[in-house]
Amino acid sequence: MERITAANNLIIEYEPEHWRLLQNGGGAERVLVETAPDASLRYPGSFGVVYRLPETGVLDSSGVDRVVLGWSAKDQTWHLGLMLDETLAQARGSRWCGLARWNETEPNGATQAGKQLASQIRRPFLLVPPKTAPANSVVAASPAPVRASAPAVEAPVYQPAPQVVDAVPPPALPELPYELDDWRLDRAADGRLLFTLMTSSARRALKALWYALWAVIFVVLSITSLTVNLAPPQPTVLPYIGIVGAVFLLGLAIYTLLRGRNIITRIEVDGVLGVITGFKGNGQAWQYPRNEIKYICFAGGEQGEPSQP
Repeated sequence: MERITAANNLIIEYEPEHWRLLQNGGGAERVLVETAPDASLRYPGSFGVVYRLPETGVLDSSGVDRVVLGWSAKDQTWHLGLMLDETLAQARGSRWCGLARWNETEPNGATQAGKQLASQIRRPFLLVPPKTAPANSVVAASPAPVRASAPAVEAPVYQPAPQVVDAVPPPALPELPYELDDWRLDRAADGRLLFTLMTSSARRALKALWYALWAVIFVVLSITSLTVNLAPPQPTVLPYIGIVGAVFLLGLAIYTLLRGRNIITRIEVDGVLGVITGFKGNGQAWQYPRNEIKYICFAGGEQGEPSQP
């Protein structure tokens, strides 16, 4: 089995039976893309969202025109990826789907990794090397300087002494885990950042029970005032106000319980895939890829709901 490291903590692993692109974060590896001879490319749903691939998590090899390893002069980096067919290109806006990159001038093993991927999905492999200047190119010579008959006198040029400026180090990041209001920031074993709401559901249930208890007390006092042959309450509308207050408290208790089921309790930030995902309990509520996020703002508010910044 061959393993090749790439930028952003990525690893390409291949052998005759399979080809995989792995993410190595915090000592734990997870599969981003995998395939086998004569099989389709498979990937997690979050990977498909970021790279605008079919949401089924499966890309048939017929949708791949060729596998390309090429040098980009713009960022001085080698890129390995897929050149997709026109049908997928129209849906996603581009034929290119990058998989891995290397900052080295000659990445060790990248060519073989690309050939293995192309061989397993039965598509052609294309190597695009760096462009070199043609051998017969002629460089125009600059004209020779004309020497004056009389010696030139150079005036002294004042050069100020260089100023030494101490480099200001960037502020240190806080140690994790880190608590911010009702939220706790921690890092998972695979490198993801986790924002977790620390307020438990038991606390919300206790609050709802407190409202319900006072609602029962108001109802008992109001009914007792209306049924027991004692001096009528003053004012006489007081028992009815108590019943209205009990209904309000009971509604507040129900609202507290229902609201606890609809707030975001966990936010996951995946730097490798470039997605931010919000969860309500164990269910996913929303997910945004990196290219749809303009900025991130945190402002203190009620539990699970940020206030207006």
